[in-house]
Order: sequence, then C-alpha cells, then structure tokens
Amino acid sequence: MSKSLAAVLALALFLSGAGAGAAEPRTYRYNFQSAYAGPHVLNTQMYLPWLDELAEKSDNRLILDYFMNGALVRAEDIVPALMNGNLDLGGAGPDGRADQFIHTLTFMMPYIARDSVQASELYWQAYTTVPEVKAELDRVGKILTVWGSDRSGLFSTKGPILSPSDLKGKKVLIWNPSQAAQVEAWGATPVPVAALDTLRALQRGAGDVFFGPLPTGVAYKLMNAAKDVTILPASSMLMFNAVSWNVWNELPPDLQQLLVDSTGHEASVRSGRLLYDATNKDLETMRRVGISIHELTPVQEGAFRQAERQMTVDNWRAALKSGGSADPDAEIRRAYDMADATPGATDAR
Repeated sequence: MSKSLAAVLALALFLSGAGAGAAEPRTYRYNFQSAYAGPHVLNTQMYLPWLDELAEKSDNRLILDYFMNGALVRAEDIVPALMNGNLDLGGAGPDGRADQFIHTLTFMMPYIARDSVQASELYWQAYTTVPEVKAELDRVGKILTVWGSDRSGLFSTKGPILSPSDLKGKKVLIWNPSQAAQVEAWGATPVPVAALDTLRALQRGAGDVFFGPLPTGVAYKLMNAAKDVTILPASSMLMFNAVSWNVWNELPPDLQQLLVDSTGHEASVRSGRLLYDATNKDLETMRRVGISIHELTPVQEGAFRQAERQMTVDNWRAALKSGGSADPDAEIRRAYDMADATPGATDAR
C-alpha cells in the first residue's frame, strides 16, 4: 500500500470516529415539577423513585431534575407553561380552566367518584376511551399518567356537620371556584382562600368550615383549628403528568418508549391507591389527637346530594352546551355510567 493511500484511509477512519473513539451518547436533561409540595406520598413513593429508574434504565441518557410544586412555576400556571414549553414535564389539573377542558371536567362532577382508587381508574379510562377528553388533555402535552384525588371532607370549627342544614349561614372556605355552587346549594357562603392561608382563616374566623381534601387536616395542620371532620366524597380532582410536546418531539424513540413503559395505566392506578392509603393514615392521625371524624350514613349523604342535584345538572349542562356539545345530557349520563362501572376502594354507591 502506498504512503498516500494509507494516509487517506487513516484520515477517513479519523473523520468517521473510528480513529478517535465512538462519540459520547447525548444526555437529555429536563425539569420535572410535581403537582405536590413537600413530602407528599406521591413525591416520595412515586416520583423520586421514578426519576431514579429513568436515569438507571437509560444509562443516564435521560435525567429529570425534580422540583416541588411552585418551585418553577405557580400551580395555576403549570398548564400554560407546559403548552408553551416553559416547563418540560409537570403535574397539573384542569380545574379553573373550564374553557379548555369542558369535556374533561364532566368527569369531575360532584360525587362521581367515592375515592382516589375509583377516580384514578375512571380518569384513565376517560382519557383513553373518550375522544373529547383525550383531545383536550393532549393539547397540553404527551400525557403519561392520569389519576384522581382522594376523598373530600368538611373541617368544622363550629361543631359537627351532618346535614346541609348544619351549614346554613356559615362561611365555607374553598380552594377551587368550581366548589362555590356546591357550597351555595347547601345554604352556606363560599369564601375563596389560598391553600397556605386556610389554617389562619379558620383560626381567625374568616371561615367556619373548610371544604376540601381530607389529607389537608395533617398536611396543612387544619386539625389545630377544626375539631370536627365530616367525610363527604362530594368532589374529585382529575390530575395528570405531561411532557411538553417540545420535549417529547426532541426525545429519541427509545427514550420515549421508556417514559411510556414506566407510566400509563399501572402508574395511574398505583397513584390512586397510594393516595387512598395515605388518607386513611391521616384520618387515624387526626383521631389520635382528639379530632372527631364523622362518617355519614347513606341517608345523611343523600341529603347533601339532593340539595345540590339540580345545580349539578344545570351547571354542567350549560357548560357543555357553551362548549359546543351536541348532547350535554348524553355526556353527563356517559360520565356517571362509566363511574358506576368502575370499582373503588370504599363501599359501592
């Protein structure tokens, strides 16, 4: 072989990478903001182990940096941040954005799910089988998991709340605007409050009762003010984890598949079970410090349902109609029929 030919071959090998070693695989690093703050059960038992699993199974090619809710963007800004690419991955819910999620919100009607086990299965089925719901959520990003919040309750500083009549004339603190009509139907006055201000509002008399998730009794220390807690599965929040489409389209197929394989239906249902078990532990914690936990009889719960029944139908029918639904009543029936066919952890309705 001539010296000139050998030189050409050596140069070709170098340019192809063979002479200098294979190129290092690219590392894809993004941020992930949880839907929850602090040592929430889904943060500690789902998300942190999941991020470690992704790094290990991808040989550190996929790294997600973990942030608690609010660390990068405010909770109410997560959906637009995902849609415009300002957040890579995140957990969020559609509440407060009725114009964007009108069909999805139908699956959050009062009493549609009794607990997070039922809600998580129902919401995953809604996402995967109801085209209108899938279209709404897919506008946010690539959906990885869909789950539901656990049981709600009434935290009272004014004695037990066992019927709507016990709420008449009282001020009820709420986090979400969608709860206002429910509270009014019970004869009470809804008072919007920020989550972190709830305890102070109860202590200072700005509200007599708080209507919201049962775990807030421990997480937000509401048991320091409210001495009676009524379990009332009157509201359920659909939540989801999504990847912004900018990030999703940048990922190679094998890393996309890794994300799909590690989430989906199994992770959604597990989220619901973890939330349910955590709520039970919180209820026991409250009992141990002297909080009275009231479980309503079917007749007592029925009184709450009846008080708001017409409001529920009227509000959702009007919302669906304004959103372009051709048959709002059929959509409402479909949501409740799917819920009735979905088992939960607590007794069937």
